[in-house]
Amino acid sequence: MKAHGLPEGAEVYARARVVKEGSQPTHTLTSYYRPEHVEGTRIVDPTPGPAGRGGGFRVLYDAGYEIDHMQETLFARIPTADEVQLLQLAPGEWVVELHRTTYTADGTVVEFAIGVHAATRFAWTYDFQGPRLSESGGRERVISAQVWADAQRIWDFQQMGHELRPCSVAIGLGSHDLGVADTTADLYHRGIMPLIVFTGATSRTTRDRMPRGEAEHYRERAIELGVPADAILVEPRAGNTGENIRFSRALLEEHQAAVSSVLLVSKPYEERRAYATARKLWPEVEWVSASAPMTLADYVDSIGDARLVIDMLAGAQQRLMIYPQQGFMLEQRVPEDVAAAYERLRDAGFISRLVADTAERK
Repeated sequence: MKAHGLPEGAEVYARARVVKEGSQPTHTLTSYYRPEHVEGTRIVDPTPGPAGRGGGFRVLYDAGYEIDHMQETLFARIPTADEVQLLQLAPGEWVVELHRTTYTADGTVVEFAIGVHAATRFAWTYDFQGPRLSESGGRERVISAQVWADAQRIWDFQQMGHELRPCSVAIGLGSHDLGVADTTADLYHRGIMPLIVFTGATSRTTRDRMPRGEAEHYRERAIELGVPADAILVEPRAGNTGENIRFSRALLEEHQAAVSSVLLVSKPYEERRAYATARKLWPEVEWVSASAPMTLADYVDSIGDARLVIDMLAGAQQRLMIYPQQGFMLEQRVPEDVAAAYERLRDAGFISRLVADTAERK
């Protein structure tokens, strides 16, 4: 299920119910959960009725998944014949379909729900906090046009714009984003490289959604997309970009692979940071950067959390500016407008992915 970051056809638990006011149904609601989040809980109990006091959110909380925020999308449509009967709709009455995605603070999707509501029997009321106009340093609740412009400038700068060409091997850098595996598989099928290394353990943002490790989940995804298993090597220990490069190099040497050029596949907003790290740690080979060809808006839509994406953009830019002094990567000239964009994002409160300037690399 795409909302959970799962491949098409992956198994999930679904809990469906019909909600009534008195004897009259108002809507249906079906919640979908990843098995590793709810296995052994009341949510998977087939007994009809609520999943205990507090419902599914309480079950998730007790399992260690505290709800942080949600995203809802609503749209009106003509009902199906089954919905007309189930909701006892009057002739010509439409339904409103609700899609709700529920996240923890680290961006993990813990529930995706679809509701179908009788349009004349249901109303939605939303209470919005307006933009914060004080200078207290708190984050604005509404993303301003300036923030979007700054994020776009950093997004553009982080991409290297390299022309694709055949390479000895591709290294796919592990993360929360399975799009890296998709892009790597596509480039393999286009004949860009004969061999793939997927590298990465888990982090606080991936340990729940990728319990077998980022590299292993990438391998499984690539095989689903038709890449032969014998064309993939897995490096499962790396916890940062430097280790991605060092451990992948050691793995390739162990397999006696002849490497003169490497296609470095990363998330779109980390191309430059990854390239500067790779050039520092393995200067003997030629590096070509690649990522999914998508716009910032498309990437935000794929992740489903604009603030998280902007936080990550700020974190990637900060590392690009401070890590060369710590010996982790080659110096990259940062244009003044890019540095200014980063500073504005930092001052606007997009700081959850920042590190202390003197911190060890993460």
